[in-house]
Amino acid sequence: MSRKFRPVPHSSGMYSVRGSELARTGNSNPQKIRCVVELLDDSEFIIDLEKDAKGELLLKEVFKHLDLQEKEFFGLHYFAPDSPDNMVWLKDDKLIRKQRKGPTPYIFYFGVKFFVSDPAKLSEDLTRYYFYLQIKRDLLTGRLPSFYDTAAELASYVLQAELGDYDPKLHLDGYVGEFRFIPDQTEDFEERASEFHKHHVGQTPADAEFNYLEVAKNLDLYGVSLHCAQDTQGTDLYIGISALGLTVYHNKCKINFFPWSKVVKVCFKRKRFYIQIRPDWNEWKDNTIAFQMQTYRATKNLWKTCVEYHSFYRTHCPKPMNNRRLFRMGSKYRYKGKTEYQAIEESRSHVRPEPKIVRTLSRRYSKRSDSGTWSRSLRRLDLDREFEKDTSAFIEKHAPPFHYSSAPNSTDKLNRIGNVKRSHSTSANVGGLVKPSHESHKKEGSCDSLDSKGSEGDESKVGNGTTPQEGLINVRMEPDELGRFGFNVQGGFDIELPVIISKIARATPADLCMPQLQEGDEIIYINGQAMKGLTHQEIVDLIRSISCSKNQVLILTIRPNVFASQGARSLAESPENVISPEQYSAAELQHEKQKIAAKQEKVDSRDEEALRVSMEQLRENLESGDLLMYFQELYRKKPGMSMDEARKPENLPKNRYRDILPYDDTRVKLIKGNSDYINANYVNMDIPSRGIVLTYIAAQGPLEKTCKDFWQMIWEKESTLVIMLTTTVERGRVKCHQYWPEGEDTWTFGNLEIICTKIRDFSPSYVYREMYVTDNKSLRSRVVVQLQYLAWPDHDVPEDATDFLEFIHSVRHYREGTSTPVVVHCSAGVGRSGVLMFSETAFNMIEGAEPIYPLEIVRKMRDQRGSLIQTPGQFLFVCEATLKAYDEEVVRPLPRS
Repeated sequence: MSRKFRPVPHSSGMYSVRGSELARTGNSNPQKIRCVVELLDDSEFIIDLEKDAKGELLLKEVFKHLDLQEKEFFGLHYFAPDSPDNMVWLKDDKLIRKQRKGPTPYIFYFGVKFFVSDPAKLSEDLTRYYFYLQIKRDLLTGRLPSFYDTAAELASYVLQAELGDYDPKLHLDGYVGEFRFIPDQTEDFEERASEFHKHHVGQTPADAEFNYLEVAKNLDLYGVSLHCAQDTQGTDLYIGISALGLTVYHNKCKINFFPWSKVVKVCFKRKRFYIQIRPDWNEWKDNTIAFQMQTYRATKNLWKTCVEYHSFYRTHCPKPMNNRRLFRMGSKYRYKGKTEYQAIEESRSHVRPEPKIVRTLSRRYSKRSDSGTWSRSLRRLDLDREFEKDTSAFIEKHAPPFHYSSAPNSTDKLNRIGNVKRSHSTSANVGGLVKPSHESHKKEGSCDSLDSKGSEGDESKVGNGTTPQEGLINVRMEPDELGRFGFNVQGGFDIELPVIISKIARATPADLCMPQLQEGDEIIYINGQAMKGLTHQEIVDLIRSISCSKNQVLILTIRPNVFASQGARSLAESPENVISPEQYSAAELQHEKQKIAAKQEKVDSRDEEALRVSMEQLRENLESGDLLMYFQELYRKKPGMSMDEARKPENLPKNRYRDILPYDDTRVKLIKGNSDYINANYVNMDIPSRGIVLTYIAAQGPLEKTCKDFWQMIWEKESTLVIMLTTTVERGRVKCHQYWPEGEDTWTFGNLEIICTKIRDFSPSYVYREMYVTDNKSLRSRVVVQLQYLAWPDHDVPEDATDFLEFIHSVRHYREGTSTPVVVHCSAGVGRSGVLMFSETAFNMIEGAEPIYPLEIVRKMRDQRGSLIQTPGQFLFVCEATLKAYDEEVVRPLPRS
């Protein structure tokens, strides 16, 4: 028999726990929930919402409170003890009380969920300010590791934003110590930050914050979401998810990288997470890599993060879920928010007056007089154990040991990536690197791992544990995301040549390692294995096997600068390798010729295979869109290159565009005239495989007042070929002043007389003009050929590359036999001019069976004139034109003599 509930007698007591809780929190309405949001400036936003309110309502109120328009990059996260990652992002389509369980008030933290790939894409300074606050907090808590000098430079921008220009009267010694930027901050770090601060004069807070983000975006863990995992052997790993793909970390090293373009599918089953990788050109089926997670929830969270990151960064519009299928396996979760592309385009279309930014100053610290230690003057930063489980453990294990440590003294404190001179090794010091007691200050790109045996002891040993010979040094490196070290080797037992470094690609591990690797260095050992007796292919296979191994650390024991003076290509012609024909009989001479021909044929086939692989990579990266994304991240102007001459008041009117100016180091200087200035640069493209250098003068289209300077430059530099890639007027705007005469007219510019003696329309695409130029003072004359391409639409690219490829052949035909620079110009002298120089360079590289890496070509051009190949459309066009030329054999590899 069931008991009925009876009211308690008067002698009994009753205590309302729920009522007291509501009274304590100030929310007496049981139909309301109180939410407390801690913002990035440590202030709090408190709001009462309906009991059945969803996450999107709270997000909306927070964004409204912050006056934030570009809100797709941000979110709210909260502490969840039962979650493997501790911090969980609030879902906007679910009830708040169903997610944030427990008594009110509910505590949330506002933060950046998706880090923009390039801060310059953001429209408002207010959005950048919140990014700046987030990264500053991540650096302080140790969540975002940084190299020593990079952290000091970042700290200097904070000082500039909060204190303004450096003033020795106001900023006395030790003023940096009033702030905290990194864990375990030292006086040496503060001194470095102060030195950087002195060089930021004139920057507004918005400028300093923008520069802060420009430096921070290059940090290794910028925008990376980390997740604990294990491989199938039980090795502890971390999987990092970013805009570029999935990265695997182990023991402080990045051991593998899977770009989104190579990932076919990600899936999970119980505690197993799977990545299906697209096969390479020499493989027949997809590769599937499995990882073991701690819990089912951790696995699903990792999978959801992959879905969100891929959808946000790699798609223009999220793919809708197909609900028409009657039966469906797996999760129905899909990312429903806006992508990065949509967020940026929407913010550009909804322009509003710049919102006011109320900047909050950093907390200050005071120094005790008794112990000399620093104490905090404001409340302790407490993020409710935000990073204790996942990311703090990662930093403790995987951050470089030199991350925030005291670095060796340096005379130049502003040299972030210093030029470290290499010295011969001794028993105590290899490569001239001085190692501090516990930590070492290294250059970005160097490898923190030790040799393949994992020994952390004496660095004076080569990879096999033996003491190196006199004059040898050790160079350590690990491959990049694509598994490449970035250098080529030449030589081997089969071709009877020593093994040397023949080429080093820029911004690769081989270029950034310390001690620095240089072309002409002789390789003696690779990971302790002697090169003596190994063929060229065996050496290449050995290096490739190391890049694919579990450790991935390459240790080169080299003899530096052995062939630096004569170059790698001249090695085979050195006297010790040349034998006089008199020493051979006729049969022996014929045998040697056949032997050399066989070797050359083997080298040619190997080179053609490398070219084919590079073209397949180019095709694949174009299809995936990766190449275009990397192109947009390239610098337009090389850092450190000055343009002071172009900015002089007397030279400013000679520039067609204010932002297209020549570098001082590579600019063309006029010999005669009132001024030596003209908006033009020398651009030299080296083709090592063919032993030639393509020389150009990239110039802007002449203005009416600079036609005289233009012809003076052609005359002084003895150029006989001018390439014009624009019409004089496009869409009603003058793109280039007509600098040549028509018909039987004779035009005079200073001492030069120009007559157009011949004009032919080879096709609707381009015009041939032949001009006779005479110097009236010396009575010398010269024929100058002008080729004008007419089929390039304004603000666009040609739909078909066929006509342009024919035009490149004509340019090459008229260049033959000349050693003087070819003058190339369009309107600004950077967009279409860069496309032509790229195309002709690629043609010569194909003929030399040299692998083509488009980003490296663009970078090399921009190192000599800024902004060459100006738009993504132009870059896409020239890459597709190069592929078309290769596929249709418009140009093909030539046999080597």
